Amino acid sequence: MREHIDKWVRDVVLEALEDTICISKDSIAMQHDILRDLKMNSDDASFEFIPSIERRLDIDIPESEWLKATTVGEVIELVKKYKMT
Repeated sequence: MREHIDKWVRDVVLEALEDTICISKDSIAMQHDILRDLKMNSDDASFEFIPSIERRLDIDIPESEWLKATTVGEVIELVKKYKMT
């Protein structure tokens, strides 16, 4: 069950990135910094990327938590934490 949720969350985050910055999810690495390496601007993050994830997974993560997650892997871990509660 846990592995299924892990894969589902990972896929949702990668698809949201792909949709927001028009980059193939195959070229996204877990260590990529979302703003620096993937060149997402803060408006795209706030108004497209984050709401897309929250809507798709029916979760609400405080902005203060989002600000702590800078890499793709950290975003996935954050989302998993809130999806599992």
